[in-house]
Amino acid sequence: MRKFVAMVAAIVVVAVGLIATEKPDVGFAADARLFDPNYIISDPAFFDGQAMSEGEIQAFLQTRIGSCSNTNCLNILRVDTQSRAANAMCNAYQGAAQEPVSRIIFKVQQSCGISAKVLLVTLEKEQSLVSHRSPTTARLDRAMGYACPDNTAIPGYCDPAYGGVYNQLYWAAWQFKRYGNPPGTSNYFTWFPVGTPSRVQYHPNTACGSGVLTIQNKATAALYYYTPYQPNAAAMANLYGIGDSCSAYGNRNFWRLYSDWFGSPTGPSLSPVGNWELATADVRALTVRGWLLDPETADPITIHAYVNGQWAGEHRADVPRSDVASAYPAYGPNHGFLVSIPLEAQAVSVEVCLYGINVGLGNNVYLGCRTVTKPGGPPFGNIESAILTDTDAFISGWSIDPDTIDPVQINVTVNGQAQPAVRAELNRPDVGRAYPPYGNQHGFSIAVPLAVGSAEVCLTAVNAGRGSDTAMGCRVVARASGSPTGNFESTATSPGSVRVQGWVLDPDTADGVDVHAYVDGRWAGSHRADRARNDVARAFPAYGASRGFDIVLPISGGQSSVCLYGINVRIGANSLLGCRIVTTPSGSPFGNLESATRDGGRATIGGWAIDPDTVSPIDIHVYVDGAWGGSYRASGTRADVARVYPAYGAEHGFSVSLPVPPSAREICAYGINTGAGFNNLIGCRRLP
Repeated sequence: MRKFVAMVAAIVVVAVGLIATEKPDVGFAADARLFDPNYIISDPAFFDGQAMSEGEIQAFLQTRIGSCSNTNCLNILRVDTQSRAANAMCNAYQGAAQEPVSRIIFKVQQSCGISAKVLLVTLEKEQSLVSHRSPTTARLDRAMGYACPDNTAIPGYCDPAYGGVYNQLYWAAWQFKRYGNPPGTSNYFTWFPVGTPSRVQYHPNTACGSGVLTIQNKATAALYYYTPYQPNAAAMANLYGIGDSCSAYGNRNFWRLYSDWFGSPTGPSLSPVGNWELATADVRALTVRGWLLDPETADPITIHAYVNGQWAGEHRADVPRSDVASAYPAYGPNHGFLVSIPLEAQAVSVEVCLYGINVGLGNNVYLGCRTVTKPGGPPFGNIESAILTDTDAFISGWSIDPDTIDPVQINVTVNGQAQPAVRAELNRPDVGRAYPPYGNQHGFSIAVPLAVGSAEVCLTAVNAGRGSDTAMGCRVVARASGSPTGNFESTATSPGSVRVQGWVLDPDTADGVDVHAYVDGRWAGSHRADRARNDVARAFPAYGASRGFDIVLPISGGQSSVCLYGINVRIGANSLLGCRIVTTPSGSPFGNLESATRDGGRATIGGWAIDPDTVSPIDIHVYVDGAWGGSYRASGTRADVARVYPAYGAEHGFSVSLPVPPSAREICAYGINTGAGFNNLIGCRRLP
């Protein structure tokens, strides 16, 4: 085993682009069987003054906390710090005004040589400050539980001389270092000697008894000096809940949180590692791509897939990947996966979840869940030519409906009069190469008998699924014309949408023309430019005032490119009116689990949840004692939420009744992410 562990230690070296996926908080977290009370964390992991950069600490806090309900959250809090001279435990700390908490943690880490990961875990185990979205000042004053002894005569007492986030972080790190009896200090702390059997209580109540431990290293001893109790069997049997009246949780929770957030605190994990790099869908199937390997074998391992919660097969991660072989030379290249999963014809948006299946020691790993949407919407295509002979107009082009591989029906009018419809089913290999999932049979060539004189021939692609019929355009035969002209003038963003304004006209017609919108290169609809614009009428008096557009487009959160095109109605071509880069609110869901009650075999929970990317209601996933409890929609009316977050409206409340077993103790709700960000814990409640 020692030889094997030395081999797999290389797993911690990851090549650029190969990102090992972190386990989520629920379902795939720490394994209680791996907890050793004699060896909770290694010395290198504990006494690591370079464990995390300031940027990594800030990003971690932002991911864990997200949006804050007051000004005390650690991802936004700033604190004045005072300078401290070097001492036997810590190097000097240079104070500054209004330092962010991430910088304080980083500087304390460097000053005292205690890992930022240890400090973050301690903040959470003591006062839940790495997840709390509305912490009180009292909670901040005792952030690390430093100088808050269990045996004080005043319940909950903490020495005010050490109050505040900065003091708590510095003095807790100082104390962690002191517990190791560093050179030049007295060998004062000997209650839990390393390598010698010692009795460690299960609880402050001595009647709960104690157990003999042989503590293996200074870091583990420091944890026991700081919290001098070991978890009993009941506490370990319910790793994410409560045990019995003799259970103490401090060191158990430290180990569990560290394992959940940063991996094994004592060495490299033996669970699979890998990365899910791509998830796409076309009209026929969804495709997932990435890599996965198990440290215990050079052979390919398997991936289990689920689509909308239903089994979607076992797949082998055996595709050659030279980059994986370069990063993990002992394991070879055959660890990539490229899996295509057929989709039902009626499926539109599906959630696909992937799991890496463990070999030997370790656990199966959750690679993540992603929502993919099949292409859909109105038909698109192109009229490529309109040629007039003595008696006929020949109109040629192609059209595809994103919802189907079948040919599109094309409706034809001549000077507004309907003609026999045709199907866009001619062989067009060039179209097939451009849109491979749809095949080649999407071309058309229409012969339209014409009366003497000029005529306007218009084509409409008939919609077959999502969206509506698409006016492909019109061609005036035997009359000169021009392309549209106009201006994309302004944008204004709000959650989930962008408002665009401007004007456009086509020289061939006094009627209004269409504006086509694209967001990040994807179709975003056709809109009529028919708003009154007197300034345009003054500049182009022959065309009148109905040339403006004022359009609201749905848009994902974050930064996006919005492009608008004036759609030509006769001779000429569509015109690019302009492209703008816009930024809309984005991030992970937030909210509050406000209540949890039990009535017999059912529990009722209430609260609210919002995703910054959308004004629409989102889903919440419920877990009871870590087990799946169902998916529900947060769409109830909450006027109070609307007052606090007016841009998102009131439809974000939930009140859910679900069956629970008699033994259930805790219920948790997660906001399911839409767009940028991640699924996020809304809250947990103890069931009465």
